[in-house]
Amino acid sequence: MTLSLTLLSQPARFHILDPKPTPIFDCRTMDDVLQEHETKYSSTGRPENPLQGRQCSAVVFPGVEKWGNGQLGAEAEWESLIVVVKARVLV
Repeated sequence: MTLSLTLLSQPARFHILDPKPTPIFDCRTMDDVLQEHETKYSSTGRPENPLQGRQCSAVVFPGVEKWGNGQLGAEAEWESLIVVVKARVLV
């Protein structure tokens, strides 16, 4: 209940990630359910995972993206994207 009230009070647009039936794994927005491979970060800060680009077998739980920085007026940045919950997939 607390999470829903927090999300409700933010001036932002939320999007439920509903990937295609067999999406391509993207470590920025997805986590592998089996957790056999860890996402690491390169020296440039870019996420890297051995599963990157592989086809997923199934989506177990959809992800949630948030568009907007939670501000109104001149401070609003609707282009900013934050992944609130990564989609859980089987690869």
